[in-house]
Amino acid sequence: MVDLREDEATKALTIDASKVIGVDAGSGCLSEVFQLTHDCGVPFVAAKEKLEALLAELPGGVARRNGLPGFFRSLTDRATSGLPGEYHIALCSGSSSSVTLHRPNGRRAQMSGDEFSRKYTHISDAAVAEQKWQRAWQQAAEMCCHGPNCASGKSCSSGKRQQGRCILTGITLPFWNKIEKLGGKKAPKLHIVRAVLGGEKYVGIELPSLSAGRFEEVDPPPPRCEPAEEEEEEDDEEDDEEEEQKLATTGGDARPKAKFESDGEEDDNFA
Repeated sequence: MVDLREDEATKALTIDASKVIGVDAGSGCLSEVFQLTHDCGVPFVAAKEKLEALLAELPGGVARRNGLPGFFRSLTDRATSGLPGEYHIALCSGSSSSVTLHRPNGRRAQMSGDEFSRKYTHISDAAVAEQKWQRAWQQAAEMCCHGPNCASGKSCSSGKRQQGRCILTGITLPFWNKIEKLGGKKAPKLHIVRAVLGGEKYVGIELPSLSAGRFEEVDPPPPRCEPAEEEEEEDDEEDDEEEEQKLATTGGDARPKAKFESDGEEDDNFA
């Protein structure tokens, strides 16, 4: 299951649009499509906290001789991608045999120790690491990993930290034939998704990000009316009628008449 959660600091998950595409006649359950934007990027503050947690696991809280864990940059710049003087940056952890790279756009990669040592170098200056990380994080909001010279232009979402997601919640079986056709000749790979946003949970099937327009919107059912208050008013009217009848039979005084019987003796207490 893919778990998407809102982050109060970064607003990592937002609902852009939603529409009801079906209503179950028996239960009234709604089938609803949600169009979301998920920002999976990691700002430098979060990356620094991650590094501190990794260091705390080591003896003495100090990085190894090879600089792991720590911030690293690529040895070659990104000139071929149209970004001369810019470098790939990552928070790296692992050992001499295998290294995990955590990037500003939220992606992770694995490298062997030998490959990593040939391609990356340690950043010892914390201020330089912050400057390079924040720049890469900001670029990933609008630019794909191929750089400004990408043949697909702005439509390419590879490596962007903000990704569109489409979720179908509620009853899905009536739309299964349409879902199967979303992938063209190949059946789409479907994942169960749970999105937590604003205290609400949305559980459903993740569809291709641009498939919301394939479903027609329907009007949701009107809210059900509860006649409980009207019935109480009717009961009050019946009580009023009973009171009026009692007043008529008692000559206008509905209070019960007290009856006193005397046995001819006086109460000593009132003598």
